Amino acid sequence: MDYPDDPIAKIYPVYLATADVIGELRAMGASGWEVSDDIRLDPSIDYTTFHPDRPLPNFLWLKVVDHAHADDLGLDEIRKLWVSQRVLDTLLRLGMKHAELDGERITPPPHRRQRAPAPSPQ
Repeated sequence: MDYPDDPIAKIYPVYLATADVIGELRAMGASGWEVSDDIRLDPSIDYTTFHPDRPLPNFLWLKVVDHAHADDLGLDEIRKLWVSQRVLDTLLRLGMKHAELDGERITPPPHRRQRAPAPSPQ
């Protein structure tokens, strides 16, 4: 993970959300999603380089189970995340900064795969 401050992230083909987001979605009765804690995340090399003393947030697997415009969360025809205005307002209030917004479509910041270190010159 490279974006420690955003409450939502995408690691294709899944979306991750912080426990705060999950709690807010539950509290508002948002529809179109399920949650799982059956994930394992490791910080990327970039993350550990730039944030050596900062653990990853407690992300959970946000399973989007509906289609865009049918519920509060859904996937459109190209599998982009769509959210209702009230969910968008909640994500912004919780600190979403790096996601791309296109109307009600959100593209959370991607997780970058770790790169193998370059071989050292001999």
